[in-house]
Amino acid sequence: MQSSWDQWVRDTIADAGWAVVAASGGTPYAFTIGLWRSYELPEVAMFGLREQDMQIWLNNCARRLRDLGKPFADGEPFGGVLERFPVQTRPIHPSWHRALFAAMGGHYGTLDVPVLQVVWPDREGRWPWAAAATVTCRERQPRGWVPVDEHAAGAWRLVGELSPAWPFPYLEPDATVLASPEVVAGTLPIMAVTHDADGAWDFLDERGYADEAAGWVYFGELYKAQPWLARFADMAADSQAWRDDDGQWHTRRFSTAVAEVDTA
Repeated sequence: MQSSWDQWVRDTIADAGWAVVAASGGTPYAFTIGLWRSYELPEVAMFGLREQDMQIWLNNCARRLRDLGKPFADGEPFGGVLERFPVQTRPIHPSWHRALFAAMGGHYGTLDVPVLQVVWPDREGRWPWAAAATVTCRERQPRGWVPVDEHAAGAWRLVGELSPAWPFPYLEPDATVLASPEVVAGTLPIMAVTHDADGAWDFLDERGYADEAAGWVYFGELYKAQPWLARFADMAADSQAWRDDDGQWHTRRFSTAVAEVDTA
């Protein structure tokens, strides 16, 4: 039985030739589904900007592709997508497809579909591989044409490595969480985990929220070092888990005074 989302994708492709879908996470991205089926053209993807804007710009790009009837030349800047700046495309390496384009794979029944990354410059027209480009331009776009296992360390490498078997439904590998340097290094154990009502996560040692225990880390880095944290994957928002002196974990909702023993 098809979900309403699947039906929307199919109906949109039937009507317009493609659909643009967005993925929310630590860094948002969006991509098309349908160009390959409708026109035998690569799908296109864009990373690191506002979802609403990327949907508009990917529609612009898809129309240009359809009218051109063939892929853009690799690495050649062209206009008509962004309002003030050119973009260029690079083919995304297949090693990224499972992590980034599961919805596309679900629609086609295969991930063996070509995808082009729409690369955008900073406000001075500098491309993300330029040393002088802004941090936003350089870090919010993956080098998708590079295989996952050769990509520079950081948020996108974590997404590529961990997303295919990721257990957390509401916490992405590239999300930033609160954890002390000692927790990250493994020299102090995690004594409490908080998932607040706004969706933020904190992984606390015995010092709790003391100033000297403050620190931030991509959750994927912490999870790689401590995969047992998967036990908290389904912990509801507005909740806290803590470990007692006997090593037993307990959970409670902040909105109630009732605590439960975690037997996981």
